Amino acid sequence: MNDIQTLLKQAHAAAGNGQLNEAEAYLKQVLTAQPDQSDTLGMLGQLALAQNDPKSAATYFERLTKSLPDNPWVYFDLGNAYEQMRDWNTAAQAYLSAWKINPNNARYAMFLGAALYEMGDTARALQIWSLGADHDPMVRAAHQNPNADAPTKAKSLLADKMLRQHFTAQHINSLDKCDNPERLRSSLWPQTHNGPVRFENKQLNPWIFYAPDLPSTPVFDCPDLAWVQELQSAYIDIRNEYLTYMRGQTEPNAPYLAANMGADVSCDHLIGQQTWTAVHLYKDGAPQACLEHFPKTKAAFENVPVVIFNGQPMEIFFSVLKPNIHIPPHFGTANTRLTAHLPLIIPSDKCRIRVADHTHYWTEGELFLFDDGWDHEAWNDSDETRVVLIFEAWRPDLSAEEIKAIQTSFEDRDSWLKAREIPESI
Repeated sequence: MNDIQTLLKQAHAAAGNGQLNEAEAYLKQVLTAQPDQSDTLGMLGQLALAQNDPKSAATYFERLTKSLPDNPWVYFDLGNAYEQMRDWNTAAQAYLSAWKINPNNARYAMFLGAALYEMGDTARALQIWSLGADHDPMVRAAHQNPNADAPTKAKSLLADKMLRQHFTAQHINSLDKCDNPERLRSSLWPQTHNGPVRFENKQLNPWIFYAPDLPSTPVFDCPDLAWVQELQSAYIDIRNEYLTYMRGQTEPNAPYLAANMGADVSCDHLIGQQTWTAVHLYKDGAPQACLEHFPKTKAAFENVPVVIFNGQPMEIFFSVLKPNIHIPPHFGTANTRLTAHLPLIIPSDKCRIRVADHTHYWTEGELFLFDDGWDHEAWNDSDETRVVLIFEAWRPDLSAEEIKAIQTSFEDRDSWLKAREIPESI
């Protein structure tokens, strides 16, 4: 054993001095005594790559997968060896093995997608890049990191470029299915648009969907419509259902900003905390378990033009802000929707919201409608909890055809995302 350790030290020293042949000789002596010595197999594989001998490297790494079957880096190195031989199929299989062991590593998804792309399997490459980016945005963003190595930058740039092309084309196809979406021809998904994204005002920056040809209106006058009157007249019933539900709860509400959301540092006092919580009736287009406790609230929304996603309201929830809490300035999701606030419990005139240059003080039972794509922030400077029912409604200046076009784009994108899968093998 001491002889093996001595040989390994001599190999490391030789490699450090650039004496690769000498290092290889020491390591082969180790293998003679211990054929499955993992450090030795790994070093020999790396030396072979450094000497432009990917075939030998692959042999060493294949042997190493037998002794270290749960080490993703072994499979990643194996993929690199086959990639250098331009055996893209085998490289992709190795990268897939690495990614299955650790799906949170952006590099594995990045390299797997690139190998599939080289094979001509662009459809699966797009799925892999997209799934990988769900775990780590660096799949698409690593090329912007000056410290990233050249292969990583190249593959990240490819992933970002191809995903932008895919999602932009998909959006255009969605619009083409619909009649008369002319004002939406310039609309885009900012995070995946294949081209420059410019906002007309520095206070406007919706991060999911943007339609630049719509009028820039941060705050909307509450329309004198039947659904507005119906909802406002139901606010006492809605508040009572909320209070009754909360009296029966033994568990705290869910934080509005989950601990894993990766929000801005200015929101540290809110992330994963009880300072700002939510009780969701609908979330991401799905009814939540507590909905059965709110029959009058559900009935009050019968005629409200809420944003529908896959046949259900996109989002309806009670926003609960504890005393003396500030929600820092931030941007919302889309300028094609209105965020609607129905205030239920407003302790004092110290509860307010700012949207762009407009500051609004909530009044219980009076709807407040605004475009949350604009910079906005909120305060509860009172000593009691503030509760507002929040939902998303369509802008009143959108036609039925335009609403259908927007819904189609969202639903087509969602269908593609839900259809993604990780292959069992290549």
